[in-house]
Amino acid sequence: MSRFAFLPLSWRDLTDEELLSLAAGMDGLPAGDLLKPSHSRTGLQDSAGELPLLRQSRELSPGEESRLPFLEPGYLYEGNRQDRDPEEGPALFRLSPEEEKEFFAVLPAEDMSGDGLLRYLDAVYGNMPNSYWIPLEGELAYEELPGVLEEAADRFQLGAPPLPPYLALLVPMDGLTEEPRDPSRDYWMVTLLYPSGSQYAVSLRADTGELSAWVRWPQGFYMDGGASASPAASSGAARSEEELQASVAAYAAEVFPQSGGVLSIRGEDGEVPSPYFGPCRRFTLELEDGTSLLLTAAKQDGSLCAMTVLQTP
Repeated sequence: MSRFAFLPLSWRDLTDEELLSLAAGMDGLPAGDLLKPSHSRTGLQDSAGELPLLRQSRELSPGEESRLPFLEPGYLYEGNRQDRDPEEGPALFRLSPEEEKEFFAVLPAEDMSGDGLLRYLDAVYGNMPNSYWIPLEGELAYEELPGVLEEAADRFQLGAPPLPPYLALLVPMDGLTEEPRDPSRDYWMVTLLYPSGSQYAVSLRADTGELSAWVRWPQGFYMDGGASASPAASSGAARSEEELQASVAAYAAEVFPQSGGVLSIRGEDGEVPSPYFGPCRRFTLELEDGTSLLLTAAKQDGSLCAMTVLQTP
């Protein structure tokens, strides 16, 4: 018979009698062995500071991990919280009588369904104020993202139209605290799921909608939890330093046409390994108008893998 023992993890140690009682419930296991990983299920997830705390009985399975991001935006921004089976999902237990925000979640042994994962999101977000996740006044609303993303994808050459399915979460740059948020430091993290070609993780400033960074991944990376390595990672002659610099300079000139051109290019020390695109090189570019960029290019074909806007005029 399988059992869970709920221990006072956060406010006191077990007494000798409690340890012996626990050991007796675990087939007489010696007290010193109780906390060995092979015999214990401890908290696997939590939040810091004054925020709600959730510990859970097991890690999410790969299937649950891959499905959860597709449910999260609808849960947070579209009110997708109805018609759930109350028998699905985790059972919640309060960890401390003094701490109303701390819970332990016992997850079903089998993979959770869509309803179960929505109830799991209830456990994760249910005790957090909406202000942690909902855009503030003056910030880009979830409903405004399509138009902003279409413009950004076209300007920064992130894939052919139309705009693909995407996942979006508002992320406070200062983390989740009970201090008032600063809209100028929040950003939208958006994953563009192009059905063919590369996929992109895009960062947009929440107050202006300006793109501040993007990272490219192979097709299927976000949808199936992994992707095969690019052929460029293992075949073909590597591009020279001059060719790589020409590639990043041409991209910078195209996406910042009003900058006045590239003032300087500096290669960062060493290579950046990538399991998908092979060895990469990073370059810092200074543009005539004061814009500063960090661009990463694959050495095998010169294609761009990432961009970060370091400074704007």
